[in-house]
Amino acid sequence: MTKPSAADLVETWLDLAVYAPIGLLAKLRDELPSAIASGRQQAENRVQVARFVGQMAVTYGKAEVDRRLQQTRAQPPEKTPTPASSIPDAPAQPSVDGTDSRSAVVAPVANVNPPFADYDALPASQIVQRINRLSNEEIAQLVAYEQSNRARRTVLAKAEQVAGRS
Repeated sequence: MTKPSAADLVETWLDLAVYAPIGLLAKLRDELPSAIASGRQQAENRVQVARFVGQMAVTYGKAEVDRRLQQTRAQPPEKTPTPASSIPDAPAQPSVDGTDSRSAVVAPVANVNPPFADYDALPASQIVQRINRLSNEEIAQLVAYEQSNRARRTVLAKAEQVAGRS
């Protein structure tokens, strides 16, 4: 193996430092317009596909809404008899225990008393804690009272769970 001469080293250095960058710039000058055109075409194609998909989604959505509106209009409205003594519901306002405030406006069912003295003043979380200590008769009274008044799901679910274990 022979050592490269100084002339070979200079020639290699000139190739890498001078002639290669000049060649790359010449090639870039020749091929840059076609690279730009290709990139622009790919971007336009993707935008066109996205626009088409969006238009199809809007068209399908409109057709589905129209279909459902026609179905709704074709069905006669349900008529529910309204008792003369009914009190209209107030707008729902969440309370601390997650129930709504409409229960204070709805008239309670006659002959159903609260299962214990301070029942109406307690939040659902405290009532749920007390349910374990009630008898089956008291739980039945609690369920009847709760269903006819506030109908809190947490209270009713706990009462059902405890009654099911007895």
